[in-house]
Amino acid sequence: MLRLGQVFWYTLEGRDLEGNVTGGWDLNELRSIQDYYVKLGLSGTQGVSEVASIGGYIQEYQIDVNPDALKAYNIGIDQVMMAVKNSNRDIGAKTLEINKVEYLVRGLGYVKSIEDIENSVVTAVDNKPVLIKDLGIVTLGPAERRGILDKGGAEVVGGVVVARYGSNPLAVIENTKEKILEISPGLPQKTLADGTVSKLTIVPFYDRTELINETIGTLESALSDEILISIIVIIVLVLNLRASLIISSLLLIAVLITFIVMRYFGIDANVVALSGIAIAIGIMVDVGIVFVENTIRHLEMRKNRGAKDAKLLAVIHKATVEVAPAVTTALATTIVSFLPVFFMENAEGKLFRPLAFTKTFALAASFFIGIMILPMLSYFAFNLKLEKKRVNRIWNLSLILGGLFLAIYFGLWLPIALVVIGILRLLEDQNPDFLGKYSKQITLFIILAVSIFFLTEEWVPLGHQNSLFANYLFVIVLLAITLLILMGIVRFYRPILNWCLLNKGKFLLLPLITIFFGVTIWLGFPKIFGFVANGFDTVGLNIRKTSVWSGLSHSFPGVGKEFMPSLNEGSFFADAYLNATRWY
Repeated sequence: MLRLGQVFWYTLEGRDLEGNVTGGWDLNELRSIQDYYVKLGLSGTQGVSEVASIGGYIQEYQIDVNPDALKAYNIGIDQVMMAVKNSNRDIGAKTLEINKVEYLVRGLGYVKSIEDIENSVVTAVDNKPVLIKDLGIVTLGPAERRGILDKGGAEVVGGVVVARYGSNPLAVIENTKEKILEISPGLPQKTLADGTVSKLTIVPFYDRTELINETIGTLESALSDEILISIIVIIVLVLNLRASLIISSLLLIAVLITFIVMRYFGIDANVVALSGIAIAIGIMVDVGIVFVENTIRHLEMRKNRGAKDAKLLAVIHKATVEVAPAVTTALATTIVSFLPVFFMENAEGKLFRPLAFTKTFALAASFFIGIMILPMLSYFAFNLKLEKKRVNRIWNLSLILGGLFLAIYFGLWLPIALVVIGILRLLEDQNPDFLGKYSKQITLFIILAVSIFFLTEEWVPLGHQNSLFANYLFVIVLLAITLLILMGIVRFYRPILNWCLLNKGKFLLLPLITIFFGVTIWLGFPKIFGFVANGFDTVGLNIRKTSVWSGLSHSFPGVGKEFMPSLNEGSFFADAYLNATRWY
């Protein structure tokens, strides 16, 4: 099983000057270079906890003891082992004082060759030392192999870079690659029999950079899609551009605050932790909608129309205070529901606690923004009045020129939309019956169309094999159906609520069926309905062998006690590791 700390794998391969594989290196040479040069060089990289060697032959000194020689000298194998151990050990022998200077006496037992072991003394017989070479043969050979690394059917030598706990894997990988460039010139080379110059090269075997970038990209796309969809829904339902911009800004600011809090609380931005932010976005939008929409409702009252300065502040304060308790209760309920996740232990806790923290941070940030910042933004947004035609004309001309500049140099749809909006604003006075009356609705329509276009580019629901226009139409239809359902719920909420209150028993069947269905998924169909099968067994019928029972048992086996979900990296190494790479 792939460990999360293993962020970079590599192999040592002989390559020519053009980068072609040459071979010419045996596994013993490769393993020695890996252990005594590459491994030591990469181990000092910042953020690296360990560099583990894989494959090849580990060189060791081997002693083939002659049993007859042991018997002749009356020596046990334990004495031979002790002699070899002592021959490779540093020994201190106190000190000598010469001319008032103390000298440390040491015996350095570094084994550098076979002869050093052969000449090690085991014991003395008749005042004659018995050496290792008198008892057996000393050779260099491979250690007992407990694994190999197979790459594409060929046995290779490589290493695994393990990131230190708490370090940034992406930074560790980048540091490792820089270190590889630094130590690569020192790798040996040889001239093969055919005259080809073969130089050892460190070849990446598994690089988690792609997985990390794909994960971040997936989250970025998910957050972008959610924010775009939220903006679209806000524009359609609220029908107020200023309010839409205020509510949409809450998402961006709250996400940034969440990352800041994660940084100081030591929460790593892994896949599950970032998923907590994605889950919380829907509730974060609700906070902004509730506060801003209630402010708009108060401003639309006849007595508050045209309110300015102090009166506007009073209206915004009243609207905020009116819904703050309800929003607080709703957010607190959501946070409390995650308390069991906070108390998870072992692997489950390490995996899911970050999600609970990030979701809580995001909700707390949205509440802080909704109760402290959105009222201030609402005051400035709704108090901004550009009544002078000259100011409007200058602003609209700037909008057109800026949009044209951005459209020419960046080729974006958003600048083009800005140009169109600026032109429409300029023509309001020329056509007051239409543009002057419906200018706001047309502007909202243009912003909505551009937002849907951005969503289509990010999402591409029909796939890249279909045209962008087809994807655009599909997104429009899908959003239209969704919004119609939402508007239908809003439109018919009161009669539906009245029916539920008048028919409590019938309505309660829906949650009861849902609960029963959830329990069946949790415990499994055989366990829930086992009493039925036992009842048929008493009359000699075995319904467990029927196709209906088998199908339901297979569809609802129960979730069991295993709580850890599987993580499919989707990378090349995962497939190669299972299918083509064998690490024995």
